[in-house]
Amino acid sequence: MEHVSEIELERFLDGTLPFVKKEFVKLHLMGCPGCRRQLEKMCEERKEFERMAVVIRKLEEADRRSAQVTRQTVASVFKTSTNLNE
Repeated sequence: MEHVSEIELERFLDGTLPFVKKEFVKLHLMGCPGCRRQLEKMCEERKEFERMAVVIRKLEEADRRSAQVTRQTVASVFKTSTNLNE
């Protein structure tokens, strides 16, 4: 029995396989525990990647807010020191 390739499993998950190929993969998965395990592993990896992407977006947003506060603080300090020198 020929197994489903990793690329085909990726496309299966993405929903980009042509109908006939998708049906073949479904049938194959019903009878092949090894390919099912591979598909499950790929699903878990995607979920982990999505969780990491959420964390990265939150960190980037925190960095933007921090940079904004820093700019405001520097501007305030500069304005204060300018006013003191006048």
